[in-house]
Amino acid sequence: MKSIARKITPERSDDMETIADELREKGKEEGKKEGRKEELVDVLKTFLEDRFGEIPDEISTKIENSSMEELEKLKDNFFKIENIEDVGEILE
Repeated sequence: MKSIARKITPERSDDMETIADELREKGKEEGKKEGRKEELVDVLKTFLEDRFGEIPDEISTKIENSSMEELEKLKDNFFKIENIEDVGEILE
């Protein structure tokens, strides 16, 4: 990419390199966030299955579509959950 940028606009190639570096870094950060979310979803679902058996599709989908804040709330309240329906209430 650097060589292409230098050929197209030599005077702005440094700016383009900086922009490309910023985009790469942003992509890495987004990838890390998404990976952390997927991992938390998997862990929570596994723990819930171990505790309550099969998770209904509605609850499973709700967990998968939750924000990180909601997932953290579910994690923090995990031991207060008395039945699988409580999960839906926590995520509302």
